Amino acid sequence: MTIGVRSRGLPPASPASGIHADAGHEHVVIRQDPATGMRLAIAVHSTVLGPALGGLRLRAYPGGMPEALADVLDLARTMTLKASAAGLDLGGGKAVMIDDGRGSRRRRFEAAADAIDALGGTYITAEDIGTTTADMDVIASRTPFVVGRSSACGGAGDPSPTTAATVHRALLRALDVAFGTADVEGRRIGVVGLGKVGGVLAARLAASGATVIATDLDAERVDRYADEHGVEP
Repeated sequence: MTIGVRSRGLPPASPASGIHADAGHEHVVIRQDPATGMRLAIAVHSTVLGPALGGLRLRAYPGGMPEALADVLDLARTMTLKASAAGLDLGGGKAVMIDDGRGSRRRRFEAAADAIDALGGTYITAEDIGTTTADMDVIASRTPFVVGRSSACGGAGDPSPTTAATVHRALLRALDVAFGTADVEGRRIGVVGLGKVGGVLAARLAASGATVIATDLDAERVDRYADEHGVEP
C-alpha cells in the first residue's frame, strides 16, 4: 500500500497523509506492504542534473516511520550535494527500509524493487548500510534502476573497498595540505564505525603506521580489529 507521494509544485500534504511537508524534495514515497512486512521510504531531492542516485539503507528505527522519514530526507539532500560537488550528471536520492527482523528478506527487497521501479528511473538505488550486493541482485531481478550488483549478475561488486580507498586518499591529501606531508606514521587518527568502509579504512591506516582509535556499536568487532590490526578502542 502506498501511503503517499508528494511532488514539487503540489501544495504541502497534511500530516495525516504520511508525507513530510518539505518543498525542497521533488518526490517522497512511503510504501508499506503487509504481505511482506516491508516498510520503506524513498526520497528524491533533486533531478536537475540527472536521475537521483543513492543507496538503500536497512536499519532499525526505534521511532518507526517518522524517524525513518526524517533520516531519508536528510540523506537524499546530502546525496544531491555530493553528486554536484563531484561534477556528476546525477541528482540526489535515498531509500531507507525499517529493519525489524520480521518476514522474508528476499520478499521485502522484491517489494522494494517494485516501489523503485514505479518511479520510472527517477531514482536509482544502490548498496548502503545494512544492504549487500546480494540484495541488489534481488532488486535487479525486478527493476533495471539499481547499481552495485554482484559480478556474477553483471555488476561491479561491493563498492565499499573503493569508497574506503577514496576516503583514504582524501585523508592523505588533507594531511599533505595541512602539514606538508601525507605520511600517517605516528599520527593518531579516529575512525567512527568499523563497517564495510570504516573497517577497511582503519586497517589501511594501521598498516601504514598510524595509531587508529576506533569505535563501533559492536564491541566484539572493535576487539577483533584490535587483535587483527592493532587499533585502539
